[in-house]
Amino acid sequence: MSQATLVVEDNTNRRHWFVHHVPQAFLVEGNDEAIRVFEQFAPWDNIILDFDLAPGIDSVPFARYLAEVKFNGHVVVSSENPFGMQVLSRILPTAEVLPFHLLRREVEWAWGVAGEELF
Repeated sequence: MSQATLVVEDNTNRRHWFVHHVPQAFLVEGNDEAIRVFEQFAPWDNIILDFDLAPGIDSVPFARYLAEVKFNGHVVVSSENPFGMQVLSRILPTAEVLPFHLLRREVEWAWGVAGEELF
């Protein structure tokens, strides 16, 4: 069964990957859009959150928003930025920290071997 998944990611290659491997996911690029979509299409089961959204812009505002509204779904911090992973995990202490290259491997394994959806 598909779960409602919101992906906050600006990298074009990663967005393309999500479209093909997590097709039911809703993709957004920035904090304002993430908050708007989060509120408009709630409830969400999963949030996949990158730290670096554009040069000089990070996802801290959206992470703080999730903490403020006490989001109790599954959050995956999928950044490749070690500093960013630490920052987001401090704001969202229950988040799973899984750099994108490991997230990609897990999803591709689940789809290729098990034939099941992770999200």
